Amino acid sequence: MIKRVNLVDYMEQKDFYEILRKYRLGQASPEEEKMIDDWYEAMGKQPGETTDMPDEEKERRYWENISVHVNRSGSRGERHLPRYAIVVAASVCIAIVALFYLYTRESAQRTLAVGKDQVVEAGKIIRSTGDSMDQFTLPDGSRVTLSPHSSIRFPEHFNLPAREIYLEGEGFFEVVPDEKSPFLVHANDMTTKVLGTSFKVRAFQGDNKVTVAVRTGRVSVFRSHVSHNEKAVILTANQQVVYDRKEEKLYRQLVEAPQPLLPPAEIDRMHFEEAPLNDIFHALEKIYGVDIVFDETIFSSCTLTTSISGNDLYRRLDIICSAIGATYTLEENRIIVRGKGCD
Repeated sequence: MIKRVNLVDYMEQKDFYEILRKYRLGQASPEEEKMIDDWYEAMGKQPGETTDMPDEEKERRYWENISVHVNRSGSRGERHLPRYAIVVAASVCIAIVALFYLYTRESAQRTLAVGKDQVVEAGKIIRSTGDSMDQFTLPDGSRVTLSPHSSIRFPEHFNLPAREIYLEGEGFFEVVPDEKSPFLVHANDMTTKVLGTSFKVRAFQGDNKVTVAVRTGRVSVFRSHVSHNEKAVILTANQQVVYDRKEEKLYRQLVEAPQPLLPPAEIDRMHFEEAPLNDIFHALEKIYGVDIVFDETIFSSCTLTTSISGNDLYRRLDIICSAIGATYTLEENRIIVRGKGCD
């Protein structure tokens, strides 16, 4: 007697989950598509079916369909499903529900990565709800992109003597320059002051750390409600400050992924043929606006043939340091290169 084997019986839940993901993206093989279609049919659910019902109701119906399918197969007068088949059915249900949420979340991120720009009035509290980022234009023309579950509020008199924003959560600000009216963002004991620049502030209520990261321009960051004699931290592009609320200390750093400050076409033209290491490091400093500290005497005999385009800053440094037998470390907002030089 030939035993018919179901592929799902012999696969791990994570494998089935991967096939489901490929099915949703249109990347599944014909055999994989047939398998998913069979399981959807067994569940009484069409793959392309969509409704406007809430997510909770969709999840309930997924579970209900699987439960009915399993119970009917095991009822009196019909053939019992083996125990392993019931376990597989439950596992597949979990995978399908998980994939449903993954798919809908990925779909939302693709189509709603930044919500529709909204012009807001002064004296309002603005909140970003759901799982997408929302973009708002402030009364002065500045823009803020709020991460999910974040909010800002600002007074009715927004322009003078300063443009003050109170942030809870995370927001990316693109500030319209106005020398007469500094732009202030207050967030969890920290204040960021700018005239015109772009930067991100992360300050969720339950977090121990507050982070201010600068994309372009220059900002001044200081602790709120402290003596004015305390020196503010000045940040420029690709720098950030992290405030530890427990230690009450500010730490200046480079951002995790520095972004180029020059146009791509200009970077692509930077190709070095047996060039001194000094020239290459200076080019990287110009591209990313960072300080690279090294002993020019020790590395004076080092020359390299390389291009600067491609890879991020740290990957490029990995390649250069590997070629000359050096290492680098990050110390506050500087990159320190150490080594024995090139003999």
